Amino acid sequence: MTEYSPNLVVIDHSALAHNLRRIRDLVGPGTGISAVVKADAYGHGMVGAARTFVKAGAERLAVAHVQEGVRLREEGLGCPIVVLCGVTTREEAAAAVEKDLIPVLSHPSPARTLDEEGRRRNKRIRVQLKIDTGMGRLGIPHTETGGFLDSVCGLKALELEGMVSHLSSADEPDRGFTESQIRRFEEVLNSARARGSSLSCSSLANSAGVLWYPESRLGMVRPGIALYGGLPSPGLEPPVPLAPAMTLRAQVLQVRHLHAGTAVSYGRTFVTKTDCRMAVTSAGYSDGLPRSLSNKGQAMIHGTRVPILGRVCMNLIMVDVSGVARVEPGDEAVFLGSQGGSVLSGDDVAAVCGTISYEIFCAVGQSGKKMDIA
Repeated sequence: MTEYSPNLVVIDHSALAHNLRRIRDLVGPGTGISAVVKADAYGHGMVGAARTFVKAGAERLAVAHVQEGVRLREEGLGCPIVVLCGVTTREEAAAAVEKDLIPVLSHPSPARTLDEEGRRRNKRIRVQLKIDTGMGRLGIPHTETGGFLDSVCGLKALELEGMVSHLSSADEPDRGFTESQIRRFEEVLNSARARGSSLSCSSLANSAGVLWYPESRLGMVRPGIALYGGLPSPGLEPPVPLAPAMTLRAQVLQVRHLHAGTAVSYGRTFVTKTDCRMAVTSAGYSDGLPRSLSNKGQAMIHGTRVPILGRVCMNLIMVDVSGVARVEPGDEAVFLGSQGGSVLSGDDVAAVCGTISYEIFCAVGQSGKKMDIA
């Protein structure tokens, strides 16, 4: 029997390319773009998204783990690929050297392993150093950079091309801490350059930095969520228009007329106050839609937003279509993305659930069958 699902995750690659080009407009031709495609390109399909971003003008790609970089190489992507979480084993170090990946080093031990692999293969390996300027995550504290720099520069098989750090709060209204991170990183770069390192591929700006902190852009930027049409801070208007790229399409399975006083779905958490018309749709939390959409979220049918009734089920969601004419089984129901000129964005869905669009995209993208459109 042919595999079939009434639900489909559709990725619009023209939207991905649009977002990359809008970021290019913002940073200018003199700043490189390292397009972040980790976590299956935030659920959008890593290989396809990577090809689109490179074709649209990204100079580099960034992944979280070596295995992601290896896959991109095997799929024919020849551009520089940065591995943000570095290497953790000798096997990963060997793969990074073989596939010409650029690991980000967060402490000295992986540097020594990479150096050994490089000397064994008589090959130079480009690396970057991770500096913690306030994120409190991976990296060497910005006050201890000197010793780390000396230890890496003393390894002959390694070529230090840049330093990276990450902005923790650039998506928040208070600019003070982000500005302090930028100053700390600039101090680290100036100190390292005084030792003779050019560090031309250093980067600090994530999507929030790219959009709202021009001083953080430096020679390279690392946009992630903005490439996929999401906002790092939904309360702030972006300086360039971004287009949503992911749509989750489901189907209406049944239309029912309910009398007042009818309970809907598990736990009877919703009871109709008046007679209404309900559509049962084919999506659920197995498709990556959070159960927290129960009684709060929306779908779109015929371009009209309709409220979710009752608890979200594994494979079914009920919606009120009393205000939508001629809804029939087989009609399309959209729970994320675009329909008929209307948009239910990842940020819209995330706001209802008390989360962020990153989580929505990853969950929906990783659970559903994808179809790409040009």
